[in-house]
Amino acid sequence: MTECSTQSSETPPLPDQITFNVRLIDGRVREGLRLEDLLLLDRTSIAPWRPPACFKNQQNLPGYFWMSQTKQLIFYESRLEMTVLKRIDFEEP
Repeated sequence: MTECSTQSSETPPLPDQITFNVRLIDGRVREGLRLEDLLLLDRTSIAPWRPPACFKNQQNLPGYFWMSQTKQLIFYESRLEMTVLKRIDFEEP
C-alpha cells in the first residue's frame, strides 16, 4: 500500500508536489515517489502499509478478494475497494 504526503498542508497540493511512500514485499520502503514513478512499479511487488482493521460492530464490510493477476488474497476494507480490485483484476497486465 501507499502513504501519501505533501509538501504543504495549508493549501491543496499541486499534482507535482504529491509524493508517495511504498512498502515492498521484501520489506524495503521506497519514499518520495512521484505519481509517474508509482505507476511504473509492479503491482505484485507492493505490500500493505498497515494491517487490516477489523472490529466488532464496524460499519464497513472488510474481506479478502482473490486476484488472479497476483495469485494471492488481497484485503479490502470496503465494498468500494472490492469493486476497484475486481476492475483491476480484469484489466490486462
